[in-house]
Amino acid sequence: AKMTDNEEEQAGDNDQELKKQIVAELISSYCNDSSQFEDLRSIGQALQDGDRLNVEILTGGYTNFSYRVFLEGAPEIQLYAKLSFSRALWNPDAHFDLARTSNEFKMMEIFKSIDPDSVAVPYLCLDIEDMKLLVTQWSPADEQWGNQFIDGTVDVRVIPKFASALAKLHCMEFDPDFNIGVRETQLDFFPGMAKSLRDLFDPETDGNNRVSRYAKDLGQNTCVLFYDQLIEDYNNRECLAHNDTHVFNILVEKKPNINTLEQFGPEGKYALCDWEMTISTNFGRDIALFYTFPVSCIVAHAINGNKQSAEKILDLINLFWTEYTSALHEFSQKDSKDLCAIYRSVVGQLGWWNFHVNYVLDIHIEFLPFEGNLTSAAKAKESLGYLGLKWLELAYGKNYANESIESLQSIFQSTMNHEITFLLPSRPSRRNMRSSMLRASGRRVSDASMYCSMTSKVRLDLI
Repeated sequence: AKMTDNEEEQAGDNDQELKKQIVAELISSYCNDSSQFEDLRSIGQALQDGDRLNVEILTGGYTNFSYRVFLEGAPEIQLYAKLSFSRALWNPDAHFDLARTSNEFKMMEIFKSIDPDSVAVPYLCLDIEDMKLLVTQWSPADEQWGNQFIDGTVDVRVIPKFASALAKLHCMEFDPDFNIGVRETQLDFFPGMAKSLRDLFDPETDGNNRVSRYAKDLGQNTCVLFYDQLIEDYNNRECLAHNDTHVFNILVEKKPNINTLEQFGPEGKYALCDWEMTISTNFGRDIALFYTFPVSCIVAHAINGNKQSAEKILDLINLFWTEYTSALHEFSQKDSKDLCAIYRSVVGQLGWWNFHVNYVLDIHIEFLPFEGNLTSAAKAKESLGYLGLKWLELAYGKNYANESIESLQSIFQSTMNHEITFLLPSRPSRRNMRSSMLRASGRRVSDASMYCSMTSKVRLDLI
């Protein structure tokens, strides 16, 4: 007989508790004096002295569960653990190869040796029936960086560190087929983009908003070419890319006080997490993923009348590019022609994320600092859809094919400045100095829930 909703919920709760128990028992078995890692030795000694290991769910349920594992009597001694499943709820038709977790562990080991301050120490990668368990150091930086962009006040010390780390990653020797299972699975998202572009020319589509009007100015054939170029970019195996570098996968030090917007942690530490999506692709993909939410926050702060915050974030985006290209010159032989191609790739893929993911699929809009104001959220979505088409044209349009990198950067800058001015309210608004609601609630943004939402919306659209 089919279970009731209450029975399904109870079964889910029981399954979660069972998994937590299995995780605690397995990790405990590796905590002893013979471990090479101080954290595991300390936990082993505490367990011998009668302490208990607790497991707390951070995020998950779609492709994995992420846990905080800590001693009951000394909660400051803690680990991070991720239990990965062989199938993903955001793509239930596909087997989601557990090699992704082994590859995540491998990438963390490699990158820890290359850039020690950018990644937590990986401790264990273990098999549990048809699952895998990754166990790492609990990062000293443990707040999602996205909170700072929501605040409108971002720790500039992190920018050069992160830019240098990406440049090092992109200049590593690599296997073009690394993590190929993930690479193939992600291709499922692209048909939704093609349909989203075609829908702009459907007679039943609202033709009065800025996105539809601009698409019609470009023409359907031009928009189809944008899609073809995006596929070509994705299939360019130029370097190894983290492939999931949005600002909620970058951890920074917690603020000393959540009610104080102008203070950061003392050292400007950061860590790049969630390496399971690493693949070979183009240089621009990681940078575009990083830019996406900051651009959304620029739009949101402008709508809220916070011009200074919007402009500061735009300055940080420009600083990142300067630091990244400087590091790239240090680690490789890239010339101005190469950098121009990379910049086009960044802008084009940013167009994909702003238009398709933010505007069409409504992803991450809920985290923008509107506090439930649906009118402002709708205005932000329209702006991001419009900017997305602008970026696609700038990257792939015939009118910009011969532009230098300096010209492309200037056009990007002027487009963003114009949009900030356009979005500012006609009447000066009082700046609301409130901390990120995500930080205040202790909520973390989960990759898996984002991909599940993306896939479910794409499937509905394609029916």
